[in-house]
Amino acid sequence: MVAGHRHGRTLTLRMAIRRTKAKKPVRARSPREKIVALLCFIIAAGAFYYLTNLPAAVDLKTIGKVEAGVAEDLVLHGLDPPNRLLSYQGAPGETVDLRFDRARLHPETIVALNALGFKPPADEGEIAWITRHGRNSQTAIDVRVHAREAASPNQIHILPVGTPGRPRLRVRTDDSELEVEMAVPLGDSRADANSEKQLVVRDFSIKSLPGSFAIKVIVSAKGSLDMQFGTNLSGSAFVPGALDDGSAHGPGLLIKAVGVRQRQADAPYDIWACAATRGAVSWDLRGGGQGNCRASSGAIRVTRFELGADRAALALAGSAFIVKDGEPVTDDWYSKLENNKLFAALLALFYAALARWVWKTFTGAKGDD
Repeated sequence: MVAGHRHGRTLTLRMAIRRTKAKKPVRARSPREKIVALLCFIIAAGAFYYLTNLPAAVDLKTIGKVEAGVAEDLVLHGLDPPNRLLSYQGAPGETVDLRFDRARLHPETIVALNALGFKPPADEGEIAWITRHGRNSQTAIDVRVHAREAASPNQIHILPVGTPGRPRLRVRTDDSELEVEMAVPLGDSRADANSEKQLVVRDFSIKSLPGSFAIKVIVSAKGSLDMQFGTNLSGSAFVPGALDDGSAHGPGLLIKAVGVRQRQADAPYDIWACAATRGAVSWDLRGGGQGNCRASSGAIRVTRFELGADRAALALAGSAFIVKDGEPVTDDWYSKLENNKLFAALLALFYAALARWVWKTFTGAKGDD
């Protein structure tokens, strides 16, 4: 009797253990829970994509030179002081003709010409400074923002407009005036004998001026200057910005942004660089905004300017947010995450757990609630 009672208790205990071990039935997930799970997954995936594709300021050596062809517009933004834009030193015998569509003679030049007995007009119009003889002399051209302007120019356009064998450069500003000085280098003893220039202003011209006589011209806003060169520029030199401004950056032209685009209204930039500290991150996936750089100061330095028969090129130093063909350049954040083993492992665990939870929510896979 006792043995039977013990057997009964053992059987009852085994059945209780089996019931305890049996898994609870899976609770069906509501549509709301599935939507929440799906949203969490989408947000997590979007956050990962966003964080690993953030534009970062990179060294400008990554893009090398910035070039513009005859159908393109090379645009400089935010020229900082000193306000010299470009200087040209011609090789001996190199001829250069300058044409201005909307310009006026500088007051200093008018005074100097008056002292020689000439009465040039002071109002705005077309002006030309044309090489007549230049067998051994050299030509110097200095282009700067006119000192009267308090604000830096919003945009400066550099346009190569030459034809094969005839390099030609056009410079234009949107909002500020340019001051252009033309002469031969000081100390050139051969200048007076071998260099003659013709000055042509509306209803006024001087057929022969000694090349050593400096001419200054003020180019009006939205006006342009055309520099037409000889066939060979190999012995000539272009110098962007100041030769030596005494800063730690060295010589060159300091700007906030630079871009190249087609010469069409509202054309997007094929390449765009907006100054920023190396390694800085832009929370805007557009990478600093094409044509609207918010850099507080210039960190892009133009160190060299080159002109060919059908293109102009700038060599750049510094760092910037870069956009090429509409896509911002990133700093390869994904590789950096992979190289950090601990962070990569934690991130992998997080996304694995998230994926498992979403899978269970949608499929009703067995598991603890």
